[in-house]
Amino acid sequence: MASIVSENSVGGDLVIYRRLLPYVPHLNLKSNKHYENLICKGLLQIDSLVEEAIATQSGVDRAGDSTVEIGYDFENGWEAKKVIAIETQVPTTCLGFSTTRESRRATVKNLKHKTGDILIVAGDVLSNDVYYFKVPQHEIRKLRAKTKLAQFAIVFDPERGGPPKSFNKRNGSLKNNFQYRLWNWYRKKSFPALCKN
Repeated sequence: MASIVSENSVGGDLVIYRRLLPYVPHLNLKSNKHYENLICKGLLQIDSLVEEAIATQSGVDRAGDSTVEIGYDFENGWEAKKVIAIETQVPTTCLGFSTTRESRRATVKNLKHKTGDILIVAGDVLSNDVYYFKVPQHEIRKLRAKTKLAQFAIVFDPERGGPPKSFNKRNGSLKNNFQYRLWNWYRKKSFPALCKN
């Protein structure tokens, strides 16, 4: 098994770890530098910390081992996802010529069997910030039916990080653009707002 620990993934995990630490006081993480060193080596699974912080803040129990195949992380059906924004090259066409453009995105994967709302904690090293999204299940069903994929990308501004500067209209309306809805309807201002039931 080969594991690649990139500077970007470590940076994203550190941003998320530092932001969520106050929401898991019962873990008694006194040796903060020790844990940050383990994160830098890729030895701590921040996904589990995200789930524990959501459970603590929301009061919703994490699902047991018997629910792993059913498709949710919490007893109420929620699914938690931790993602990191990365730089990518996106194929595009300009004046009939194929080219690529720089993009920053965080891909939310493995949604095929998910049955509840998706709670996303997205780390962005460029803006040194964490963004929170609660995507309702009806959006996931719509995306699956439209794209046949069990994933979607959160698009970030490629120059400064954070939300894109503008959104393209789809079918004459911004409301028909998933990225617009994601950043304007489903983005939560804080971690406690993400965890409200």
